[in-house]
Amino acid sequence: ALTISRLGLVCPGETGKHLEHFAKAWCESLTKTAQNEHPREVEMAFRGLCGVVPKRPQAMRSAPIFVALCEALASFKPPSQELHSMVK
Repeated sequence: ALTISRLGLVCPGETGKHLEHFAKAWCESLTKTAQNEHPREVEMAFRGLCGVVPKRPQAMRSAPIFVALCEALASFKPPSQELHSMVK
């Protein structure tokens, strides 16, 4: 999840091309990461996710992927003000 997130920070368009194929697993992994990693790493990971999703939002439309996204976002507390703004 952290590697994909870093790619999302650097090249969100390229990372998002096949988002529907890995989005659910990525979000599920971020949920676990939010509970176990250093807050700075988690913040970076969610910034990567927030950079990729707007490039291909239609990939997040299926119910299982959308639920995984919501669970991932809810798992990271407290987000920075900037990340909070990105999620809005």
